[in-house]
Amino acid sequence: HKSKGLEFEHVIVPFGIDDKNRDAEYWIPFDLHDELQRIPITKTEKTEKLFPEEQLSAIKNEENFDWINLIYVTLTRSVRGLHIFVDGEKPDSFGKALRGYFELSEGQHSVSIGKPVPPEEKGAINKPAFAKFDSDGVQARMSRLMLADTAPEHWYEGKADPRQWGSALHHVLEHSSAQQGRALERLYRSGKFSESLHKEAEEVLRSIGDRIELGPIQKNSTIVYVERTLANKAKVLRPDLIMSTESEVRIVDYKTGQEKPEHQKQVDEYSQALGNIFEQIEQSIIYV
Repeated sequence: HKSKGLEFEHVIVPFGIDDKNRDAEYWIPFDLHDELQRIPITKTEKTEKLFPEEQLSAIKNEENFDWINLIYVTLTRSVRGLHIFVDGEKPDSFGKALRGYFELSEGQHSVSIGKPVPPEEKGAINKPAFAKFDSDGVQARMSRLMLADTAPEHWYEGKADPRQWGSALHHVLEHSSAQQGRALERLYRSGKFSESLHKEAEEVLRSIGDRIELGPIQKNSTIVYVERTLANKAKVLRPDLIMSTESEVRIVDYKTGQEKPEHQKQVDEYSQALGNIFEQIEQSIIYV
């Protein structure tokens, strides 16, 4: 699928193209437990009978379309040669389709269409002669080379790049308050945060959790939207947090760094987009 729009001199298909996703798991209804409404099941010939008929039909249709799309991309990338190998004893669906299309007999195991296209011969090219520099001049120029310092800001002081710090915190804050601790732990284990930054981020999360603006998030009746996309005229907006309660809708946007007028302008755009739906809208910008 990544080869769409690309061309290759020769394309080799050595393993056939299977029409089944053999490792895929699907959630199916489960009526043997009051609190467990669905369970994950790997679809095989033995487990197909557990799937609802409508869901099974949709899965098979999706597999067929993916298979057809993959075959189409494979067969339309080559410029000079397409070479396909299939299992002669146990051909897959693609192999069977090829045998049927070319009407191959039982004893016929290969088919070749078209003429080989030889590579183009490139004639000798007269390269222009360049004047050679003396070694003294080369050494003089080498001595004036400068080394570009591309390390992130504050790298040598053992601190985080402010942009990376901000994006990492935003990544954690995308999760619900109950999941933020685990999200931060995954960030630490991945090596994105050092131990000291991990502790600092924990402190930031604790201080944010005490903010009055975020109080409604703890109520069961509050509907919470995280990173939900809004459409406003020609713009696509994505506020960090929207909390909908019985009395109001509150927009919360997290910011790192210094306070800027553009931040308030951005939140105002969020409010205008939601103003078509809700009457009472409150705004909060939390600097972390």
